[in-house]
Amino acid sequence: MSTSTENLTQQAIDILLEILEDTDVIQRRKYLKSLLEISYAQHLTKVIKELATRDCYGCQIDHPSQTEHYICTMTPFSEQVDLYLETALTVLNENLVILTWFDYLVKVQPQVRYHEISQYLNINWRWNTWIDDTWKANMALMLQELEEDPYCYDPILPA
Repeated sequence: MSTSTENLTQQAIDILLEILEDTDVIQRRKYLKSLLEISYAQHLTKVIKELATRDCYGCQIDHPSQTEHYICTMTPFSEQVDLYLETALTVLNENLVILTWFDYLVKVQPQVRYHEISQYLNINWRWNTWIDDTWKANMALMLQELEEDPYCYDPILPA
């Protein structure tokens, strides 16, 4: 093979390696983001159930009949999500969500680098760029999936 052909081949290999590295970075970011979404979903599930219990008349008066516990037991979780998602997002302890996510990352991805996760640590970025109506709709679906099958996603929260 001539030197110019070898140079072109090496350049092609270098370009392919760059593309593969970029693809790997994109996939890694998607993975990190999906783990953060799972952390949000697991924490939001707890908060939504707490809000439903707080607003339940049967729970307030400690009524023995299930039929008096309309909001917390008789209302399907999907409806509870519709009722409480916005409120749950305002009362959610996001520092706990991030801490849970980060603790999990350290266990499953000990080589994670700060620059890979720094944007997710910024609450303004999360609320101005990431958490929008589409995110909320996707989160509502995730919450329903988690309610139907608590093991459908990696368990980030300790049992």
